[in-house]
Amino acid sequence: MIRIHLFVVMAVASLLFASCFKAEPLNEEADMETVWLTTTSDKALFYSDADNNRSIPTMTTNVDFQARYDADITAVALNFTITEGATAQPVSGFVHDFSAGPATVIVTSEDKKYRRTYTISLTPHIRTMDESVKFSFEDFALNDKGEYYEWSDPRHQWASANGAFKLTGGSTASSPESYPTVPIDGVSGKGVQLTTRSTGTFGAMVNKRLAAGNFFLGEFASENALMAPLQATRFGVAFDRVPLQFRGYYKYMPGPKFQDSKGKEVVGKVDEGSLYAVFFLNTVNDSIPIVLDGENVLTHPNIISIAKLEYVAPTEEWTEFTLDFIMQPGAVIDFDRVAQLGYSLAIVCSSSHEGDLFEGAVGSQLCVDELEIVCQEL
Repeated sequence: MIRIHLFVVMAVASLLFASCFKAEPLNEEADMETVWLTTTSDKALFYSDADNNRSIPTMTTNVDFQARYDADITAVALNFTITEGATAQPVSGFVHDFSAGPATVIVTSEDKKYRRTYTISLTPHIRTMDESVKFSFEDFALNDKGEYYEWSDPRHQWASANGAFKLTGGSTASSPESYPTVPIDGVSGKGVQLTTRSTGTFGAMVNKRLAAGNFFLGEFASENALMAPLQATRFGVAFDRVPLQFRGYYKYMPGPKFQDSKGKEVVGKVDEGSLYAVFFLNTVNDSIPIVLDGENVLTHPNIISIAKLEYVAPTEEWTEFTLDFIMQPGAVIDFDRVAQLGYSLAIVCSSSHEGDLFEGAVGSQLCVDELEIVCQEL
């Protein structure tokens, strides 16, 4: 009997021991996490090392680099990191002739069920020679799943929080037009309409009851949208001129009931929109790249000048505005650094100026079109 009991105990122990080492499920992620470029050419690829290494937001699959105007881009090594267990084709470190077009990398998850295709481009910088830079919003399309609109621009990167709304309020969206940021007929061609939307039941559960319509130069890091929403908006793109004025057209109508972050109506308070542009130094200590975010877009010490419409007056008609860039106290511009893409420009539009705090009025609507930056003469 003792031997039988001992055998049973050993068998059970073996099963328990084996269960402790049960194989972990294979990783389902197929993400490129970082990317950087290297070359053996005598000429540097970039004006600054800060322009090179990129962290890639989760929902981003197109990565665009701008090289020096005289860089040799015919034999450049593409280096990257990917999620644990995933594989890539080609592998990191392969050499590509970017003068012939972008490079494509396919990342496959460890469990082989998912794959993502990344497009990496490297183009020589073309100096902005026009005295004004105009932004029209004719280039847009639905995302790859047909859920919401995204905008493209050959030289500038426009983003919105439509992807974040998919996470928090997607259940309330019946069509792409019911997302916060959508195309509309504008002053000339197409414009952009920003609407503050309710995020529904799930938004209430995570205490993010509304989503302001927003549209900005930069990128949206959707992986931060729920835990750190203010850091999810990465404002600014490299800009090689000194801006003097920000102008364009807008329409604005506030929603009927302003609500606080708990969803309670604030009687007597009327929602307001946001419309401004910020010019800033895009590195710290000449080496660490920075973008602005929802916490510091108007306060960061690297800011050089701001053009801000202090009051977005309600109007149902397209209304023209012209704003001067106001230099910040103590700010100094290094014109050589401007030519070397050492500064960035952010343009920010929002249907609820307290939307970053999840406060505003559902239904508030800001429309913008034919935005323009007037620059200092060369």
